[in-house]
Amino acid sequence: MTRIERLTPTDLINLYVESPTSPARVGALVLLDARIDLPALRRHVADRVSSVARLRQVISRPRWPGGRRIWVDAPNFDVDRHVRECALPSGERLTDLAVRLTNEPFPPDQPLWRMWLVNGLPGEGAALVFAMHHVVADGLTTIRMFTALADDHPVLPSPRPQTMPTWPALVRDNVAGRIAALRTLRRPGIETWRQMAGLRHAPRTSLNGPVGAHRRLDVVTLDLRQVKTAAHEHGGKVNDIVLALAAGGLRALLRSRAERTDGVHLHATVAVSLFLRPAPSVRATEPAATRCVCHWSQMCIVDSSGSRARAQKRSGARLRRQGTAC
Repeated sequence: MTRIERLTPTDLINLYVESPTSPARVGALVLLDARIDLPALRRHVADRVSSVARLRQVISRPRWPGGRRIWVDAPNFDVDRHVRECALPSGERLTDLAVRLTNEPFPPDQPLWRMWLVNGLPGEGAALVFAMHHVVADGLTTIRMFTALADDHPVLPSPRPQTMPTWPALVRDNVAGRIAALRTLRRPGIETWRQMAGLRHAPRTSLNGPVGAHRRLDVVTLDLRQVKTAAHEHGGKVNDIVLALAAGGLRALLRSRAERTDGVHLHATVAVSLFLRPAPSVRATEPAATRCVCHWSQMCIVDSSGSRARAQKRSGARLRRQGTAC
């Protein structure tokens, strides 16, 4: 019997929110210690891509009433379409080229990822740019997938093929899934409604306006040990520090524009891992890792970085207490 692997609600959100000016992408940029030619890189990736099922799969939309979209193996997967080569244009920063490559559209009939071997760096260096649609993986999983393709560890066995299920099987699975969802349906709490109502009243800042397609990537290097120490001193985690740094950066930007920052709260959508155990009524075919939530969080722009870290820590803890599975 063919196993049916459907897109999760979070996957569907990642597809829905994408637009020409806001591509849903995650990626990695790696500087190489030694040069490598394109044929050798393609052979290396081809040997390892078989062990990462999602990199060989495409999204298929079943006809009604077969349910939401599913993952199936690409019928004519060719690694040469995904591993390419380019040169760094004269006068262009490597990070700018990486952003431009990452935001290139993916053909919908092919697996949603690409890798570029970038030559022409100063000192005859080279780099790898790895790009993936957010529906395939989040940032951390993207790094794991890239590592699986680029390292020298032994190749893992190939997972079971994910072929197209029959239409009657899709219909039965869809009906069973909807019945299970009704059994686990929960009414949103009052705090959720308050948060949603607050999104309608964003503070007036210069950030309120149309978002263009241009993106810029810059690099900030921090000592991870110091970051962990700072997070633990305020009862938080590394992610809380990242949010605090983002809030501090926004505060500095607004102040540079002579705008008010006291009492300003900006809203952001933040994915919160709940590590939920599957309920008895949830189908065993849906991995627990796919049941995550996205909550609205307030980024507090205040003077003290320690206060920001504590605020983000309290926000994350509150969301984990309130969270429910999708």
